[in-house]
Amino acid sequence: MDEESVQPLFQLPAVRLPPFGELAAAARDCEQLQLVRRLAEWTGKRRVTKTGNLLLADARAAVRVLGLPDHPEARASTGFPELKKLWSLVVGMHLVEGGGGRAAYVAEADDDSDSRVVELWIEVLARALQAHGDELSMPLLMRLYVDTRGITVKDLAEHVISASLEIGPGGGLESGAIPSGLPSALEPSIRDLLGALTTIDALVVDDDLVRLSDLGRFGLVHWFESGGFGAPYVMDLADATVAEVLDLGLTQDSAFEEWFAAIGPEVAAERILEHARGGTPAHRVVAFGMLNQVGADAADGVRACLDDRDLRPHANAWLTARGLPAKESTLDDLHRVFIDMVAADLDGDPRSARDLIGDLADGIEYDAAALFENLWRCDHPDTLPVLQALAEYYPEQDAAEAARKGLTHLEGDRPT
Repeated sequence: MDEESVQPLFQLPAVRLPPFGELAAAARDCEQLQLVRRLAEWTGKRRVTKTGNLLLADARAAVRVLGLPDHPEARASTGFPELKKLWSLVVGMHLVEGGGGRAAYVAEADDDSDSRVVELWIEVLARALQAHGDELSMPLLMRLYVDTRGITVKDLAEHVISASLEIGPGGGLESGAIPSGLPSALEPSIRDLLGALTTIDALVVDDDLVRLSDLGRFGLVHWFESGGFGAPYVMDLADATVAEVLDLGLTQDSAFEEWFAAIGPEVAAERILEHARGGTPAHRVVAFGMLNQVGADAADGVRACLDDRDLRPHANAWLTARGLPAKESTLDDLHRVFIDMVAADLDGDPRSARDLIGDLADGIEYDAAALFENLWRCDHPDTLPVLQALAEYYPEQDAAEAARKGLTHLEGDRPT
């Protein structure tokens, strides 16, 4: 199968990252990585034990050179836990190679390019995560990844438990039913993982809140992708897609304004309309909402959509609202815009459907029954689920009955 055609198991929202040079500088400043590289270089070519560990005398010398804690009682290099951890990284990352009872520094480890330094740091991160297992780390890291403002350890523990037990419909517990002592019992394990991430500069601790550093988030991009998860990121907003800007807007209020300023109104309108073409109802509704912020500069692009069956109704409404020339709107146009608006928020959850239709009824300013009466005639792929939701949850009985009659017509027209 073509590698580009492989779809991720799960798509995470896009995140904002600084330029690669800044990430490389942060990786180069990481004390843990500095120690790993210094130990590898210091090793040169030395004798090692049969199990590949440093000799005791060399271990004592290494802790002095690196400024690590001394352990006078140690009777082997493994008696120096801090050095043992570093040596494991040096060997595992192939910064030294063994053979004939010796370990020798690998010349390629001298590469100090930005890409190589970041690559080494990402490997340090991967090994730290591997040591803690996926059961705890996956829900914890996903929450840290999308939460740029920080989260308390207690809230993080509750999230991990919720994710692990699949709380809610179909899960083992109902929301709010987490046993009171469970988060506290899990906190030591979480703090252990957070401590490992802090040691390698992947995590920032700010009073009671913890959050990923930019370097940590970039490292997780690679870690998630290696596990089959989609993890898009944006370094230059001028290159961002509309989908990425929308993702960034969840955590960065100024994302749209910065993106708009970086590319200008004409390019912004072009990208927004491209996002809408061939997309879902949500794509179309969101796109024309974004075009409201672009303003009159989008008029030519919008007018070019008048021959597109899916975009024409939205384009007509957008142009008409601004007093700009448009084609004459039809009843089908009205139906299509209405179906798009409802379908954009239908997610298969009966509770959210009930809330959605209730909010729709509260804000409606026209004869709902008259609108629903002929909605079934609209050849839209989401006509059926929209009518079903209206028939089930619309609070005004005449309108709900009109939707039910429409369903009867629609089902009667289905081929047998």
